[in-house]
Amino acid sequence: MKQNGKRCALCGGALRRATLPYASRGVSFGEFEFDVCSDCGDTLVPKSTSLAIEKIAKERGLWGAGPGTIEPPVPHHRGAKVNA
Repeated sequence: MKQNGKRCALCGGALRRATLPYASRGVSFGEFEFDVCSDCGDTLVPKSTSLAIEKIAKERGLWGAGPGTIEPPVPHHRGAKVNA
């Protein structure tokens, strides 16, 4: 993981870019880049990641198909500590 110079809005810790798996409603979308706080583990979704997940969801017919079809992009490790 590499530090990107940004700070966590929750605790002020350093944000680091990490490649993590993403799944929604039991459907794996693959691995994407997220910004993860090295102190509190909070995860931010870069716009490029959000757009990539949205594209895959649309291709698979999971986007805009009705309520509860897809959750916002949050990787599986939410809240986990990330090694500096």
